[in-house]
Amino acid sequence: MEQIHLIIILQFAPIDTPMAVQRFLLHWTPQAAIFMESELWPTLVLETAQKGIPLALLNARMSLKSFERWSAAPMQPLVAAMLSQFSLIAPLSTKEAIRYQILGAAPSIIHFAGNLKYACAVADAQKESSSGLADIEAALKDRKVWLAASTHAEEEDAIIRIHKELKNWVPRLLTIVAPRQPSRGHAIMTRFRQQGFGVAVRSEGHQISSNIDVYMVDTLGELNHFYAMVPIAFVGGSLVQGLAGHNLAEAAAAGCIVLTGYHIGHFQEMVEEMQKMSPLSVQQVDEEGLVDNLRKFLTAEDSYLDERRAAADGALRAAASGVSTRVWELLESCILKKVLI
Repeated sequence: MEQIHLIIILQFAPIDTPMAVQRFLLHWTPQAAIFMESELWPTLVLETAQKGIPLALLNARMSLKSFERWSAAPMQPLVAAMLSQFSLIAPLSTKEAIRYQILGAAPSIIHFAGNLKYACAVADAQKESSSGLADIEAALKDRKVWLAASTHAEEEDAIIRIHKELKNWVPRLLTIVAPRQPSRGHAIMTRFRQQGFGVAVRSEGHQISSNIDVYMVDTLGELNHFYAMVPIAFVGGSLVQGLAGHNLAEAAAAGCIVLTGYHIGHFQEMVEEMQKMSPLSVQQVDEEGLVDNLRKFLTAEDSYLDERRAAADGALRAAASGVSTRVWELLESCILKKVLI
């Protein structure tokens, strides 16, 4: 099989003004443009289309809030003009497909392919763990451990209360906290220490010794590695009203038991899709339910944990099956054939 060598350049998108966009397009001279999720920038879309460059919108999202904003009288003609320029829109759900069509997208360009977040999570889970984490992995071997991932400031009090409650049942408990904003790490560390807990901090190179109760992951780009090291993950940004959740697929692909709150915005569709594959794959909880479930899992037999972890992993992989192929086939038929003519 012939090896394909890809050159990938990471470049900030231009400010959405005519001069910036025109200079960007003149410099890079793209042959196709793929937009992701809800990144609809009017000047970029319209200027790109004006140059005859075919456009696709993948993993297309349209929340109710965005739909109402685009539907307002001053905005509706603009969004209709934008959507009419696309050759392919691949929405995440029927509900979003309907919203795009109401706003002006032609039914003929709407095609379903699945959620690329599933496929990305599976691919990321296959990457080897960093060798620099071997000592941490070894330190977790004889500890009962769970991960609070992508937590927000509004959830910090709850995480502290939960850890304190669980210590009554699991004396050798280790709670790993990976805040959504790593800069929050020091403030969270201080609050745990004020409660009398031993805290080790990833960015400071602290070791996880026997007197450490909490490990603070205040670094970027390592969350998936920590998912791979723990049996149970709570995906934050979800316990408090006003939050909108985070991607659950990464935790499931790593083989974690996945817990999350009820305030998860468009990720509710991901929960429902995975639960259709397996009812045990993801569980939504409030603070009390999170305590109860963590206590159950942290004191359970390994065989029970293995069953729950397999449910999450299996549901994720079933949802991911064929997504990349379907997306590629749509790009070939709707976008690339125009480039190659």
